[in-house]
Amino acid sequence: MKGLLNTGLSRSTQIITYATTTRWFGWGIVDSIIPIFLYSLVNGFAETGLLKATYTILFFISLPIAGELADYVSLKKLLLIGLGIYFFIGGSYFIAAATGSILFVILARALNGISYAIDNTARETAFLRYESSTGKAFAVFETITQFWWLVAVASSLVIVPHVDIQWLFLGIIVTNLVAFVIMLRLPTMAEEHHRKIPSFKKISKNIVQFSSLRFFFKIDRIPVFGTAVLQGLVLTLPTSYLAIFSYLSSNDLREAILIGGIGALPGIMSMFIGKSSDTSPRRSFLFGMILLVASFIVLAFATSFVMQLSVAFLAGVGAQIIYLSSMVLVKKSSDEKYLGEIDSTLTSVGALSEIIGVVAIGYLIDTINLRVLGLSIAGILGFLTLFVFLWWKSKFTNTAT
Repeated sequence: MKGLLNTGLSRSTQIITYATTTRWFGWGIVDSIIPIFLYSLVNGFAETGLLKATYTILFFISLPIAGELADYVSLKKLLLIGLGIYFFIGGSYFIAAATGSILFVILARALNGISYAIDNTARETAFLRYESSTGKAFAVFETITQFWWLVAVASSLVIVPHVDIQWLFLGIIVTNLVAFVIMLRLPTMAEEHHRKIPSFKKISKNIVQFSSLRFFFKIDRIPVFGTAVLQGLVLTLPTSYLAIFSYLSSNDLREAILIGGIGALPGIMSMFIGKSSDTSPRRSFLFGMILLVASFIVLAFATSFVMQLSVAFLAGVGAQIIYLSSMVLVKKSSDEKYLGEIDSTLTSVGALSEIIGVVAIGYLIDTINLRVLGLSIAGILGFLTLFVFLWWKSKFTNTAT
């Protein structure tokens, strides 16, 4: 894994990758069982969706502010602030698991939304601003962090049956402390020393400006933002609810953990995906959409654990391809000085859709047939894929890119 970092990437990218890998290792132990933990507190998919939405709501609210600050405040400071909040998240989850308190679950998820908005925006802005090969930087990061997250997931197959979940949540604090120490070594770029934090009035004005419809009207941005909306609405089904389905049918936490791990496995393929995204972002984007369509078709007929694993893998590969190619397309169509705001706006679009999707999908699971739901989503995604293809075909002579 160390060799992947010695590929011409900046020292900042390397330090951010090392720190995030350490933090994600701690989360990897518990990530796959969090949906089941939430479900066990409320006993319903719609109610579980509401608990999950707490994170997304705060994430959505925090993103515009984080994006604005990322263009003015030292990215190192923002990353350290984000890591600092994670100490309180781990503590809140620990208390929630030990006492069964929904209040502390809500607190943990709310803080998680705020911290990840800061962390994600600062990290992606650093990659967009300081790396010439955008797809490569994101791909290296995804490959290394996802590899060690998967190692943690594999470890949890042995650990979870023998350790109470509250102690696993406490482990988040330990790995976060190590990540914080690593991030202290991150250099501050020279130009960041001379930036002044804007007034609240200016921040508000810029947020309104970047939230306007005019921001989306560029050839490459319309498909990217449109797909972000739809992904936010539907991806919660294969990424979260599928693990709950598996657990309810088998009463085996290890199956749920494996589904989460298989869904993240495409992350270690990011080096290959990143290269194709840099050279042919539009083709990669469309291929990712096709894989998402396939995942929901398989989901509609998934009657075995092996088919559930296939759904998780296909959805994971499709989402990863779309993510990396979207980053390249956004950078190519954007003014560099606004990359923080642009990145946070893209993420906000997905987050707002996820707020609706996580509750709506939970309600639909409780009320209609899963096969009908899967095929309906596949049909909508298929229509969007065709629309994007025809849109780009009408705008570009060469559709190979």
